[in-house]
Amino acid sequence: MQLPNLTEVTWKATPKEIQEEYGDDFKNELLRTFRAEQDNIASNRLDYVTDAYYHAITAKYPRLRYYIGWDALFYYIPASNLPTGLQDWVIGLKHQLCDVLPAALRKEKNQ
Repeated sequence: MQLPNLTEVTWKATPKEIQEEYGDDFKNELLRTFRAEQDNIASNRLDYVTDAYYHAITAKYPRLRYYIGWDALFYYIPASNLPTGLQDWVIGLKHQLCDVLPAALRKEKNQ
């Protein structure tokens, strides 16, 4: 199931009260941001993953961890060694999730 479809199914299953708290603008902006992030970091080179699986299955001494992609090697692995608060800040720099606030927060901010 693709992300937009899964999001719509989940959104429809969410209670109306929560939908009103977040609002459609927030959901749509979040979807747009996820699509943009996926375009930035996703690769069409699936052979990297299948090669890692193949090695894990066939190697006499498989590795404990398989790091796939340059972003894993140079960004996520080093970030994982940071304290949690700093991890959140660093990852937040790379992944600005959403510019739109949930409807309840916008309403509170305007008061």
